[in-house]
Amino acid sequence: DGPDELRHHPGTPRSFPSVRAQNALESAFGANLLFPTTVLIHDPAGYLSANGSLTPAGAADLYRAAAAMHGTSGLASGTGPFLLGTDLAPNSSTGAALSGATRYIFSNGSWAYWNLYTVSSPFSDGGSAFVQALRAHPGWIVGGAAAGVVDQKAQNQVLYPELELLIVVLIGAVLGLAFRSLTYPLISLSGVYLSITATTVLLYLISNYLLHEALIYLIPLILFVILVSLGNDYTVFILSRVVEEGRRAPPLSAIPRGIGYSGAVVTSLGLILAASLGSLGLQPLGFLQQLGIAFAISLVIDTFLVRLYYFPAILSVAARRS
Repeated sequence: DGPDELRHHPGTPRSFPSVRAQNALESAFGANLLFPTTVLIHDPAGYLSANGSLTPAGAADLYRAAAAMHGTSGLASGTGPFLLGTDLAPNSSTGAALSGATRYIFSNGSWAYWNLYTVSSPFSDGGSAFVQALRAHPGWIVGGAAAGVVDQKAQNQVLYPELELLIVVLIGAVLGLAFRSLTYPLISLSGVYLSITATTVLLYLISNYLLHEALIYLIPLILFVILVSLGNDYTVFILSRVVEEGRRAPPLSAIPRGIGYSGAVVTSLGLILAASLGSLGLQPLGFLQQLGIAFAISLVIDTFLVRLYYFPAILSVAARRS
């Protein structure tokens, strides 16, 4: 399997026919030949003359572009105007190179393209660095598997924090309105964050050192969404009982009584969910395996550490200060 968590079949067993076929091709030709990086360059004036041959200006522009690609670190080979394999044409006026370049011109002569192959996998850091080096040239449109990885990572870095912030604000507002308090939402959400943080660290260690796979980037996001919802559901059970007991007893007495009455239910629910969702970890697919392990770890931490120790301690501190 590929070295990066964004590969299209992360953790898929090597015995699968599809994986065996792809690994055989990659062993023979390399991943770069299966997933080339494509570069498109546009000239509104066009590269071709009326008779279909390259104009001198067009040939010069294309040659400069080909020379820049040829000199980019990480290039193994390529095909396109003035670039054939590992060789760059001697100059832009070579007859064979001129005639061969027109094969890569399309859309009425206004676009040219190259297929480039890297020395490293397009799903690796080297493939991403190669794309970023190409995109440093103004006007170049870079596509392909490696470019898709770069775009996906950049998009995730923007969207995921926004999504997490939106979820936290909405849940915090609901809890605040339900209990008419700012303290309870902070306690609830902080407990969930502790569970998610501890789970992500443990899952990273398990994935890298036991499963020998990179942590799939979607796992923390899915874990966050699921655990925020489940964790705060449990919180509502506990806090509701604590509030009810607080009407009949002092706060410091109401906290252990409320948690004691609701603790058995919450613990049972946590174990049931940890067993059912954790069963995904028995699947041979890397994505489901990591997801199942994440659910099992997070729910056990949330059930036995956060609910039984963190919540009573923080609620007691808040009660003393109030």
